[in-house]
Amino acid sequence: MKYYTTLLFFISLIPVSAQFSFGLGLGNSNFRRIVPYSGSVHNFPVMIFAEAHVGYRFKKQPISLGLTNGFWAGQRIEESFNLPYLSRAYANYRKQQMHLASIDYNWLQKKKIELYTGLNLGAYSLIPVFGASQLGETGLDYISWNKNRTRSFRGAFGAQSGIIIGKKKLRTKIELRHAFFTQYEFAGFAQEMNTSLSIGVLWLMF
Repeated sequence: MKYYTTLLFFISLIPVSAQFSFGLGLGNSNFRRIVPYSGSVHNFPVMIFAEAHVGYRFKKQPISLGLTNGFWAGQRIEESFNLPYLSRAYANYRKQQMHLASIDYNWLQKKKIELYTGLNLGAYSLIPVFGASQLGETGLDYISWNKNRTRSFRGAFGAQSGIIIGKKKLRTKIELRHAFFTQYEFAGFAQEMNTSLSIGVLWLMF
């Protein structure tokens, strides 16, 4: 009974009149670098990804807080390097994901349309796979290896804007997001970036 009463007390502290939402989305994304930089990057312009979003809207303020976890697939990124004794060296970045916390300001809430804009901060993760071609005694050899087969994390920061359509529990959400990445061993601070456009649905829990 004590635990039940405590649980009921904590639940009663949650402002249930505020807005909690859960969303699922699907979109197109593009990873690229700012020029000038050393080396070259070749990638397909389309990256299909899915993401989940949990949000909280304050009761008396037009401010929303959110957490987004994106699952990316479909884009191959190949980065070339000029190394001695190697005819070709490159890195592929696989299983890319974005993990972001965001704060948005909601405005123009008229009829069935609501606009928002805000900032995001979080992490970008991937698994780098390195490869090389070299001229050996028997001719052209191919070498491929994974960087310890571990996921690499970089900081991510940027902004997003979007539109929410509808007044019922289930609403349509369209969002344009841009993020820069922090420094790592092959790129400087904010040299790499990602732009994405997603469309999905939001379910207002209460």
